This record gives sequence, structure tokens and C-alpha cells, in this order.
Amino acid sequence: MNRNRISKHVCLLVSVVLVALSAGGSSAVEWERVQSRFTVENDVGMTDQHYTNGLRYEAFSARQGGGKYEPGGHLTFGLRTWLNYFKGTPNTEDVQRGWAIGQNFYTPADIHTPDLQVNDRPYAAILYLGRIWKLKTDNATQWTEVNLGIAGPLALGESVQKGWHEVINIAQPQGWDNQISTWPVIQWSTRVRTKNWGPLKIGEATKTVKKTELLGFSALGSLSAGSVMVSGQGGLAMQAGYNTRQVEAGIPDTFVADGPRKPGPNWHLFAEATVRYTLRPWSIFLDGTPAWRYPRSHHVTGETGFEEYEFALHFGGDSYELVVSHVRRGSEFKGADAHGFWSASLILY
Repeated sequence: MNRNRISKHVCLLVSVVLVALSAGGSSAVEWERVQSRFTVENDVGMTDQHYTNGLRYEAFSARQGGGKYEPGGHLTFGLRTWLNYFKGTPNTEDVQRGWAIGQNFYTPADIHTPDLQVNDRPYAAILYLGRIWKLKTDNATQWTEVNLGIAGPLALGESVQKGWHEVINIAQPQGWDNQISTWPVIQWSTRVRTKNWGPLKIGEATKTVKKTELLGFSALGSLSAGSVMVSGQGGLAMQAGYNTRQVEAGIPDTFVADGPRKPGPNWHLFAEATVRYTLRPWSIFLDGTPAWRYPRSHHVTGETGFEEYEFALHFGGDSYELVVSHVRRGSEFKGADAHGFWSASLILY
């Protein structure tokens, strides 16, 4: 099948599923745009290796006046019943929905050779559109996301990397002919994060404004399954500073968006440290694309599990937030070293 026919089939598939994702829910419910977010991620220093670059834009809307989520709505929120702790008090449920568009790509350590590097990870890129639903209760927050898109040459990883290298006038990558084959992206992900436990607070609480939190702890977990990967993750986070709150710091591999704002004064400045452990038995970024209309692409033997350590700084006010973080990730495949990348997000409310 040639590239033009593949493109037509992908466009048709995405159009059909987007119509399905947009359906459902009551037309009488009004939604108001509440948040936009742009995130860029890149590997550490001036090198290109492992997770080389990520770009993502998100836009969220909230139900006007909040309110309880109706039973029988989007099936994804039925998953919240898997944990009784997550049920919370119905009167304080907060529902948001949004869209995301993003691209991630990955490269081996030596991008200056056209030869296949059999002991290093494959060149890989994905381009996707995501539909997100977010639910907040008294005790926790759940994000659920469905992504549709394309992996391989049509994801434009080669074009983006070569274009950027031309702009900054450095050597062009030579190995994209060895990237993974064309492959559909159909991925479901969900994440749960507990409400912050804040043992240190200042100020006076009222009916609408909580005390200002100076120290917060929370637990998080996620699951993701589909044509891109199968993975699960668990972790703990600690925040310290002025007016701490839950905001995810970047583009997780599980494609799940950031956290909710809390009532009260929104000026904040705090640091966050997070430790996570990921179980990922399969991923096209390491295992390559399966034999489909093409032979199986280049692949390496991935590690089933690896750890991540993240340090982030959050600064923001009533209408904006800036988050800058550094992630250090353990070895993802046999023979690989630990590696890191930076993330920067601008959030507008």
C-alpha cells in the first residue's frame, strides 16, 4: 500500500472515531473554556538520544457551575468504581473535558550514521489527537484519555528534527530511514491521583477558601493500553513551597493531562519531587512495530520495569502557570544507561 492510500485510510479512521468521541452527553449542558496548555520536552544538553523531543497542546472546558456527573455518561468514568476511595462526595464532583494534539519522537544515541544500529533503540515517532475527560472528587482526581493517530514516517518526526537542526545550524540526523514502520495509534490511558495530604498550612479557612498549603504529599497510579504500549505506573509526590497544588509537570508516556486548580488564592511558588516506577512489558518505541503490512521493524529488548525521578518548579498566578521540570529515567532496554530530559509547560487559565 503506498503512502497516499495510507494517508487517506488514516484520515478516514480518525474522522469516524472523532465523531464517535464527540457524541454522547446532554446537549443542554453548557461548557466553558477554562484552560489551555502548551508543553515542549527535549533530552538533556545538545544531544539527541532516547526520548528526543515532545510537543503537546491541550485545551479544557468545564461544566458551568460544576455539578455531579450523570450516571450512564462517558463509559471511561465507569472505571472510577474500581477504587472505592475515589468515589468521594457527589456534591463536590468537578467534570472537565478537553482535546490534545501532540507528537513524540525517539532516536538512538548516534544520529550521524545512516547505518542501522542493531544494539540501540529504533528511530520512532507518533503524531496523535487526544480526547480527555477529567473528574475531581473530595478524595482524588481521575484523568482518562483516548488517543488516535499514526506512528512511523507519517508522524513527521524526521521532518521536525531535520527542520529544527536546520534552524539552529547543526548537523542533520542521518538514520531516519531505519525508523519504525507505519502503524496506527489507538491508545487508552487513565490516571488516578489522591488529594494532597497537607500537614503544614497557614491562614484562615472560610466556606469558600481553604488554608494556604505549604507542604503536600500524594500518591498516583496509571494504566495505559493500546497499539502504542501496555504499561502501569505507581508513585509518590511531595510538594513544598507557597500554596501547593496538584499539577502534572509534563507529557507522561501514558498521555495523561495535568491536574485541577483548587479554590482560593492562586498565586503560588513551590517545588515538587516525584518518584515513579513503571512496568511496561511492550512498547513500539523499543519493541518496534509488529509485522502487519510491513515486516517487523528494528527493535531491542526492553526492560520490563524502570524507575523515574522528577524535580519540578511551579510558578503562577490567577491566569497563568509556568512549570519547568527535569526527569531522570532508568535504563529502558538491555545495555542502555539512565537518561534524562527537560520539560517546560505554559498554562493559561
